[in-house]
Amino acid sequence: MSFSNTIEINKPIDEVFSAVSNFLQYPDIFDHVEEMAKITDGPIEVGTKFKETRLIRGFKAYATLEILTYNPSKQLVVKNEPSGLVIVQDYIFEQTGQGTRVQLTSKVKTKGLRNLLTKPVMTKILKKEDVENLESFKKYIEGVRE
Repeated sequence: MSFSNTIEINKPIDEVFSAVSNFLQYPDIFDHVEEMAKITDGPIEVGTKFKETRLIRGFKAYATLEILTYNPSKQLVVKNEPSGLVIVQDYIFEQTGQGTRVQLTSKVKTKGLRNLLTKPVMTKILKKEDVENLESFKKYIEGVRE
């Protein structure tokens, strides 16, 4: 199952790509991300992995994120594997007259019977989270503070 969302961010494409691809600053951008650690050596590129710690309803949840495509200022594809799900997020960046358009397409696959049965509910939650995450990127990159 896949779904897409798009947002306009009023900043240059290089600045937007840099912020979205800088996973180590995610705890500053997203309330639900408690910690992010790079677990591979070298520069950020295809194959780079991060360990994400989220706080969900008072419990810590862990996931490994892996960069599948890293094409600066054009495309970033990330695989995230939390608790029996496989989520592939494909970010496409496009310069516009006003700034940058970011299109996020997420594909969700499940592992195991339990996750197959809960996939519709999880997909609904992930769709909402994608919209919220794009809004959080926009606020952070544009310097809007609440």
